[in-house]
Amino acid sequence: MHRWFIAVTAAAAVSSGCYFRRTMHDESPPPNTSITVTLTNESTDALSNLLGPGAHALDGRVLPSAPDTIALAVYRVTRVNGRIEQWKAEHVALPRRVVVRLEHRWFSPVATAAVVAGALTGLVLAANVAGRVPVER
Repeated sequence: MHRWFIAVTAAAAVSSGCYFRRTMHDESPPPNTSITVTLTNESTDALSNLLGPGAHALDGRVLPSAPDTIALAVYRVTRVNGRIEQWKAEHVALPRRVVVRLEHRWFSPVATAAVVAGALTGLVLAANVAGRVPVER
């Protein structure tokens, strides 16, 4: 029982993570910021040579950029059809005119801890209920 509990705790902690997003209005994200860039509909075709067909949004880490450009180390591309592709931090420079929205993305340790604690509490309660001997009447 003890080893099972440790395994479940480790699995819950590793697989859980709460992230929040905030739209950035008229801000230039500083380098090393994790952001999501949503592209204009028109830029989907124009950038197909760079990003592949149907790129809708990019998740990545901001690299030092010129004022009219957003340079990213891209780790995920979301396609128009909803398909998500993992990338390996490939560097991409996007002109600001192709960006319709920028969202700052950050990890919340407090929210993650709350989710993990709630899941573990539920597992412990379920294990206690499952381990009880039924009472016959």
